[in-house]
Amino acid sequence: MSVNEGRVANTYTFDLTWIACPTQVEGVLDDGRNYYFRYRHGYWTLSVSEQPGGDAVRMDAPLVAADALGDSLDGYMEEDEVRVILSRYFGTEVEKR
Repeated sequence: MSVNEGRVANTYTFDLTWIACPTQVEGVLDDGRNYYFRYRHGYWTLSVSEQPGGDAVRMDAPLVAADALGDSLDGYMEEDEVRVILSRYFGTEVEKR
């Protein structure tokens, strides 16, 4: 299920903050907003803060996309799989500044 169609940013950083149960990735978009990716129970979500430097981990942070992938016991996703999903919405990964 895509919440917002199209690209949200052109570049992003990638920081794997937790490997499994849930797989979690955080980073910064080219406009300074933060994002949060989470995969648990066979379902992934991607949220972005409303303002540059804002909190994307909040439960009420704007949801960019979400989808089921796997079964209800899944809580691990390979980094490359996460990067494929992120590139759909954020373009090209860049090194942290």
